[in-house]
Amino acid sequence: MGLEPARADVHHRHAARALVSPVTNAYMSQRIAADAQGELQGAASLYSLSSIVGPPVMSQLFGRFSSADAPAHLPGAAFLAAAICALVCLAIYLRATGRADFASAP
Repeated sequence: MGLEPARADVHHRHAARALVSPVTNAYMSQRIAADAQGELQGAASLYSLSSIVGPPVMSQLFGRFSSADAPAHLPGAAFLAAAICALVCLAIYLRATGRADFASAP
């Protein structure tokens, strides 16, 4: 018995996130007014919260909808929920930035 050997792709993803996240935060903070920095950091901290809450919630969704007694056999329920969350976030972003009229652009 032993632990599963570390996979290189997992380490690459963590390394990429470690490089990209500070750069993205710096870029965003430069584009935001000084009096809105707290709001930006609060929104950026939601990433940490989603990293904690997301895996157990999505695991439960997968387990519930892929079991034999599922109300509907839908093993991709976690992916569907993630897609819905992403669309909601996109709608919030478009509304907050005033870019909701992109469909009418020539």
